[in-house]
Amino acid sequence: MIAAMPHEVHTGDAHRAPKVYIVILNWNNGTDTIECLESVYRLDYPDFEVVLCDNASTDESMALVERWARGDVEPSSTSARRGSPIPHAAPVPKPIVIHDPRWEHAVENDVERSSLTLIRLPDNGGFARGNNAGLAYAQRRGDAHFVWLLNNDTVVDQKALSALVNRACADPRIGICGSLLLFYDRPDRVQAAGGAVYHRATATVTTIAHDASPQTLPAPEVVEARIDYIVGASMLVSRGFLDAVGLMREDYFLYYEEVDWVLRAGRRFKLAFAPGSIVFHKEGASAGSSSNWRTRSEISDLCALRNRLLITRRFYKAYYPIVFASIVAAFFRRLLRRQPDRARHILRMLLNPESYRLPLPDGSFLTVARSK
Repeated sequence: MIAAMPHEVHTGDAHRAPKVYIVILNWNNGTDTIECLESVYRLDYPDFEVVLCDNASTDESMALVERWARGDVEPSSTSARRGSPIPHAAPVPKPIVIHDPRWEHAVENDVERSSLTLIRLPDNGGFARGNNAGLAYAQRRGDAHFVWLLNNDTVVDQKALSALVNRACADPRIGICGSLLLFYDRPDRVQAAGGAVYHRATATVTTIAHDASPQTLPAPEVVEARIDYIVGASMLVSRGFLDAVGLMREDYFLYYEEVDWVLRAGRRFKLAFAPGSIVFHKEGASAGSSSNWRTRSEISDLCALRNRLLITRRFYKAYYPIVFASIVAAFFRRLLRRQPDRARHILRMLLNPESYRLPLPDGSFLTVARSK
């Protein structure tokens, strides 16, 4: 762990500020990614580098980002179209210098520092694999104190990173720190206060302070006492945590990677919440996740179910019969909802959740086998 850190980061004091790599994952969502990047480059934090990992997008996402970085594309905020009152400042100055190495050598070459590093993955291996490419890049650069994993469907407050680092530096035992996530469409309501509670008997989760008013949040120490894991939309991860626990397990593809990460760490690190780190989250812009089953994408639905089985088998085997029974019930519910394709996939995952052919959004299939 890094013990000799300042207890407070002062804006503009690059000599005292710990180095942070900001890892953002894109998949077929260039417009949201650009809006996120615009807010990131307005951060008041003095020492960060941005790493954009692309999960083999099949649209023009990366070409759009490159044109934006040159100044040829005006950022398009979705807030006006969606009626969000989030304020947006003028576009950040362009051009933004891009470093675009071949992804497999991105962590090996001793290249000159750049404003935006692009890592293009050869296939879509899911949330963890895409973010792991950025995490590995930051680790091998050798100067990272923290890595901030940030969803591309977010807009961050100017002080969001400073607040995260200040909280993480206050206690060297902190391994991951979360932000105050507010709904992008309803910024007066909380999406999650840093993290969530994991219910091991059912392998379900409850986000802390969901749909509450930000003004009614309990004290940060009360929130931290409840947190079982940090919500993946915004996670500041310490270098000590990365070195000790390793990268995220990749075979979940989507959901529960954050829970697995914390369970693997055991009690070696603390989880923290920085209420001053405000992040507006659109939620599910790429994966199609939704609390409404009528609008939830197939991949989101199936991953959420399958990964409940996986994580229970790995960490809480005593509860596996309960979780298994709940997935059997989900199978019958999909039949009643006239979703026979989903029901068929659920039956296959019940038979073998460790190695499962996952139907991807583009119509192809990915065999998701157990990570070593």
